[in-house]
Amino acid sequence: MGYTATEPAAVWRPNDEEQQRQQLRRKYQLRELTFEEEGFGVAKTPKGVYGFTYAPGTETPMFRKHCWHSFEVHKLHDGSVRLVGFVAAADYERWMQSEAPVRFKVYPSWSEAHPVLIHLPFDNFVTGYRPQREEGSPIEVEAVSDGVTV
Repeated sequence: MGYTATEPAAVWRPNDEEQQRQQLRRKYQLRELTFEEEGFGVAKTPKGVYGFTYAPGTETPMFRKHCWHSFEVHKLHDGSVRLVGFVAAADYERWMQSEAPVRFKVYPSWSEAHPVLIHLPFDNFVTGYRPQREEGSPIEVEAVSDGVTV
């Protein structure tokens, strides 16, 4: 469940983070990577799976288990790839309301500063991303909104 730019932000409490991730996985009918499938970049993983990586959007390995500061990545049944992360409510509003690319930070985990769950299509990345070496291990992306919420 997400929100549109005209509705209040969908702010998740920390104990809801895993529940929200599971709900998103069920919505898209995704399964966890198998042991045999992990260790490959997203391009080499089968459709309909989710996994975790420290460098989403690259061909770094995806793994079955979530580790500290790793990002969840979904490869949908149509072959498209999406990043699961959390953003500041103000950044989400700005992104949803803009027709132009918007630069913002995406975090791998929930916090009070970035409480909005986002399911960002890799195809919407304009300039890729840059990892940030700061608290929370965000990546900075420049992306175009598709007007769709989680």
